[in-house]
Amino acid sequence: MKLIRRDGFFDDWFKTPFTGLVSKNHYLQTNLKTKDDKFVFEVEVPGLDKEDIKLSIEDGYLTIDVEKKGSKEAKGKYVRKESYYGRMRRSFYVGDVDEKDVKAKCKKGILYIEIPREESKKEEKHYIEIK
Repeated sequence: MKLIRRDGFFDDWFKTPFTGLVSKNHYLQTNLKTKDDKFVFEVEVPGLDKEDIKLSIEDGYLTIDVEKKGSKEAKGKYVRKESYYGRMRRSFYVGDVDEKDVKAKCKKGILYIEIPREESKKEEKHYIEIK
């Protein structure tokens, strides 16, 4: 399969034979897992400090809001720049959770958020009497 150059010489370095140009998904890539009695969110935040991240809970939604600011380099011009700079935000419905019960830490470019897992109430079957 021959790759077709679209924008310039260096584009061929960033293509794959299956997808063409590499996708630029500018959203917070998140893994969600269960651990004992809690949910654990693993959010990729490479290159961000904890000061760049804001977490909030409102109306049952956990919102992760980050802003990545661009670097200002005095020397050299970029031939190609794939780094994304700007604001990204994602929300997840977590139910009625008190913010005091939420724990968050950032380690090696991953934001870990632990939220208590509520036990789902088992619905009991109720019968209606027919008269």
